[in-house]
Amino acid sequence: MTILVCGALPAPDKELVREEQASGCVAPNGVKCAPMPRYFFNTRIGDELISDPDGEVLGDPDRAWEMARAMIRELLKTDGADGALLSATIEVTDDEGEIVLEFPFAEAILDVPGGPITKH
Repeated sequence: MTILVCGALPAPDKELVREEQASGCVAPNGVKCAPMPRYFFNTRIGDELISDPDGEVLGDPDRAWEMARAMIRELLKTDGADGALLSATIEVTDDEGEIVLEFPFAEAILDVPGGPITKH
């Protein structure tokens, strides 16, 4: 059996998408596809953790990394780059609460647009 990642098919409403993601789905050609993972973007500022209750359904951890970077850049642009915010981190977790990646706010401002996506 071939497993595909869902998400390429348009859905008429958000609830239908959630149901498909919870149960898996079947592509038009009859191939069963696995639900896309949900990532939660929790912000840690010092000892305080601001939880993301909804998360985002994304294709893979690379997309979660890109989303975290975009979120940090937008926050720094709108709220300014003060000391507390620059020491903050976005902790991206999966459905089980496991940390998939940690993205320090300070790293987002060091990241050069058009440069390599990862630094390892």
